[in-house]
Parts: sequence; structure tokens; C-alpha cells
Amino acid sequence: MQSEGTSEKAPIAPMQMSQSAIERDYAPSSGARKIRTILFVLLAIHMALAWVYFIEQIIGLIQYYNVPKDIRDYNAAFSYISNVVFGAILILYLAVYIFAVFKYARIPILIVCSIYIFLYYIYKEQKIWSVKQMKWSVS
Repeated sequence: MQSEGTSEKAPIAPMQMSQSAIERDYAPSSGARKIRTILFVLLAIHMALAWVYFIEQIIGLIQYYNVPKDIRDYNAAFSYISNVVFGAILILYLAVYIFAVFKYARIPILIVCSIYIFLYYIYKEQKIWSVKQMKWSVS
């Protein structure tokens, strides 16, 4: 038979917050907060540009459909419609992305992804601009 003294365990002292490895590794520092704020500002600018792009493409699509049917270029319709769809997808993606930045503090991954998205957006704008330049120079 065991005595009651041997079966009792010593009380375990709770770990302090400064000792916790998880809290110490993931706690946002003032530098991380500053980077996160800058990232929010950049994403807000990016979202504003995405809305401008989307509205510009919708206006272009409306102007395309205001042209009489006998002089419309039906190959251009696909371009206008795809640009409007791309703009809507971009706005939806940025909304989800901003939510992810707000919810999670994975700053380096988010910065790399936001730079990639911004560069792709610039590439898409340059491609559209060069196509518009070609159309104007031909006609």
C-alpha cells in the first residue's frame, strides 16, 4: 500500500508570459507593427488602383456596347469582358488578402506576395496600354 505522501505531486508553477516560447516568438514588436501599418497603407493604395482599373474597364465596356452593331469589332468584346472579370477578381482577392493581413501577422510572406501582385498589376496595365497604343497607331 502506498502512502498518501508519495502519490501526491508537487504543484506546478504556471509559466510566466516572458518565459513562454510561443508568445515570445509571435508577439508583434513595434517594428512589426510599423511594417504592418505600412503594408495596410500600400494595400489600401493597391485597392484604390484596382477600383479605378475596374471602373475604367466597365466604362470601356459600356462605350463598346454603345457603338452601333454594324461597326463593332466582336474580337474586342472578349477583351473588354475579360478585363472587367479580371478587375472583379482582383478586388475580391485584395479584400481577402487585406483580411489575411489583418488577421495573421506573417509579415515577410505577405510583403513578398504584395510585391508580386503589384508587379503583376503593373505588367497587366502596361500590356493593356501597349495594345491601346497599337490600336491608335494602326487607325
